[in-house]
Amino acid sequence: MQKNINNPKEQDQSLYRWIGSFSSNKKTTVIELIGLPGSGKSTLANTICLWHIKNVIVFSDTKCLKGKEGGLNNKIVSSLLRVYRRILFSTHRLKLLIQNNKAFIYYKILINNSPIPRKVKKARLRMWLSGSRFYSKKNNTSLKKILIHDEGLIYRAMSLSQSDVNLIDVDKYLDLLPKPDALIYIYSSENVIKKRLNKREYKTVNHVKLMHKSEMAFKRIKSKYDNVESFDYYSDIG
Repeated sequence: MQKNINNPKEQDQSLYRWIGSFSSNKKTTVIELIGLPGSGKSTLANTICLWHIKNVIVFSDTKCLKGKEGGLNNKIVSSLLRVYRRILFSTHRLKLLIQNNKAFIYYKILINNSPIPRKVKKARLRMWLSGSRFYSKKNNTSLKKILIHDEGLIYRAMSLSQSDVNLIDVDKYLDLLPKPDALIYIYSSENVIKKRLNKREYKTVNHVKLMHKSEMAFKRIKSKYDNVESFDYYSDIG
């Protein structure tokens, strides 16, 4: 756990060094970004991408972020999409489901029983499979990359809570997941989060209710992964 840092430049330098410290690992390292909706996960993912840290690959949702402008490198994205199709429509998908079978089945049951629209359910299941592929690289001694995801399998617990799934079931889901190598917890003030949510599809959502559900899940995640190395990042300091 990192100490609180009050200077934005100092904080970024500390995070840069912290991520780079995993380069000495002899296997692939998996790091997830965890934060409330609107806390700045995607922004931080783009920022890390711009740092061009050696052996770091940053994923935002299902997209691989690369390039000096923080955009998408067409060659990388094309390769990613080909892999993604194999996950969905080949035996590789079956392999992933077998590896994380209980977690996927449990997540699918919880999502299907939630009151959210069917289209959203399908999207969240697709995102879960993407995160599962991400974890399939964990402990790979030949790849030796640092993989950073802003909405991985652990963050899916946040979406469960937002979908009115009770916290006991959220706990059970977390217990079934593979453990990441490290976590980056992102914090932001309530006012900043509200402003960001107002610019998105969340503008018609009850912010108080959304924040309460997300905060409860966030606390559960921190409790479950208390023994996992982590970095506290404050996205609106300074």
